[in-house]
Amino acid sequence: MEKLLLLSLFFILLGLPAYSQVTVPKHYELKGQAYTQADSIHDIWMDTQYWNILKKNKLKMKCSGCDNIYMDVVMGIDNNGRLLGINVVKTKCCTSEFSENLKSEFLAYFGDLIFPPSLWNMTFEYRLGTGLSC
Repeated sequence: MEKLLLLSLFFILLGLPAYSQVTVPKHYELKGQAYTQADSIHDIWMDTQYWNILKKNKLKMKCSGCDNIYMDVVMGIDNNGRLLGINVVKTKCCTSEFSENLKSEFLAYFGDLIFPPSLWNMTFEYRLGTGLSC
């Protein structure tokens, strides 16, 4: 029952983001251990996935035309620490949108991840990637 309620709430939030009064926190807005562990997962993803994905796809950031490569995603985590769902909020790859393949590569890491208990039954937003401060 709890999982069904969380799933319903998650899809309501995803389906009505512009009209919803409920805001989904960014991972850095979480408190205590939830923040620490969400930030650690983000750091590990950046260190082990992001730069390899850019290299594999021959993407290079530079201030003369490609200063951002990132994807904002809302993730729902179930009561067993598994990914319940992902909503891609925004993508930015230089001056264009992400291809479906690039989206898949950015998200692959999270498919098998078991999130720590402090993040169970939560929904929050990550920015996967970064931009240059030109």
